[in-house]
Amino acid sequence: MVFGKKKQHIDNLNDLYSQQLQEQYSVENEYLDLLADLNETASLANLKEALVEERRRTEQHRETIERICRRRNLDPEGHSSKGMKALTKSVGDAIDVDGEPAVRDLVIMTLLRRVKQFEGSGFEMLRTYADKLGFDEDARDHQKMVEEENVATAQLADVADNKILKGLKTYD
Repeated sequence: MVFGKKKQHIDNLNDLYSQQLQEQYSVENEYLDLLADLNETASLANLKEALVEERRRTEQHRETIERICRRRNLDPEGHSSKGMKALTKSVGDAIDVDGEPAVRDLVIMTLLRRVKQFEGSGFEMLRTYADKLGFDEDARDHQKMVEEENVATAQLADVADNKILKGLKTYD
């Protein structure tokens, strides 16, 4: 038992890879729900556009993970990401604030970047495992998602730095 819960049975790297694929699928699903909520809350047009693009990319990533799961004869919904559920809850709590719209947009960006780090590290880990297991096609798919995440993170940073922070009051 670990922290009062039954341990998962993972005998080898292939088992771990399978479990983490399913968890990453859960991450993508949770993230899609979060993106819809964030888009409703955002006020800046550039941020809304970035969120729409992020949602499109995330849907593609979810489809890629589904394809990889089919290759491995896995049900993509076989595992749930408690970490992502906790992150999305904290994001929901944090954006439920009153105040200047630009400040709320900056809160959204800050939290979005944290979630993206969580998501991106999952892709990196999966790429490493797939490479080690000799799953070359999987490794290429994961690498592509890693690269797309890096570009997306830079684009979101640009929105935060050049669009939101530029017009934000620093103090009264």
